[in-house]
Order: sequence, then structure tokens, then C-alpha cells
Amino acid sequence: MSLEVDMVPEGEKPVDVVLLVNGCRHACREKEYPESGRGCPVISLRGEMVDDQYVAEGDIVKILIARLGPLC
Repeated sequence: MSLEVDMVPEGEKPVDVVLLVNGCRHACREKEYPESGRGCPVISLRGEMVDDQYVAEGDIVKILIARLGPLC
């Protein structure tokens, strides 16, 4: 399986998925990024959580790849 990721600034061009990367589980970045109007899937990384699921730190990359794979 090959996964290609293109990181672009918000609004620069249409995207397939939004990955919100927060430094901790308080998810302050998400408060700045409202739910409405995205039109694409959103994956939230909050400290040791991917979306609302606690994960082992060593598994974060594997889980993100698994979630991004079908979307790309």
C-alpha cells in the first residue's frame, strides 16, 4: 500500500481529508475550526487520542495511516 500526503494551507485548494493536530487532548485547535462547512472527513489527533479513541503512543502513526488510506 502506498500513501501520498500533500499538506496544504487551509483554503489553498480542495482536500480529501482534514487532519487536526493538537498538542494535547484539550484540542484547543478544534475550537478554532468549527464543524460546519468542511465537506470532507476530519481526523483529530489530540495527544494520545485519535478522534475519541485512546491509543498507545507507538500506535499513533499506524492508526493514522489506516484511517487515511481509504480516504486517499
